[in-house]
Amino acid sequence: MTKAMKKKELNERVLPGRLFVYFFTKTKCLLRFYCFFLLLLFSLNSIANTDHQGEKIDLVVQNVKLKNVFPLLEKKGKIRLMYSEENGVFEKPVSISAKDTPVMEVLARLLLNTDLEYMELKDNLVVVRNKLHQQKTISGLVKVLPANRLQV
Repeated sequence: MTKAMKKKELNERVLPGRLFVYFFTKTKCLLRFYCFFLLLLFSLNSIANTDHQGEKIDLVVQNVKLKNVFPLLEKKGKIRLMYSEENGVFEKPVSISAKDTPVMEVLARLLLNTDLEYMELKDNLVVVRNKLHQQKTISGLVKVLPANRLQV
């Protein structure tokens, strides 16, 4: 056997083993990457779903004006409320008892029997406003009279 033949035979015996080790370590690395990626994906999904309703708060008030309860909600719930006190509803006394309840649920319960609603915006900003009147459908026939006057 010549030196070149021995080298070729040696490469044929060793190379498949090296390819197996290379492939196995590469596969192991890819497997680790995929596991890390899936773990990160599930972690981000659970983090995104945890703060949907805001902070959980404990609140007990008896016959307190609604406008005096809102600062308590802002402080305990880490939200910012924006509202106009022109409406007389804010002078109405309210009573509520909530333990370990999301702040948005407490706010919904406070506004339940009023003509107010709330809308969540970015950065924990919540706007409290009058409920919009529902649109009414008017049906009928419109006729044009002589002299360009309309009759309904």
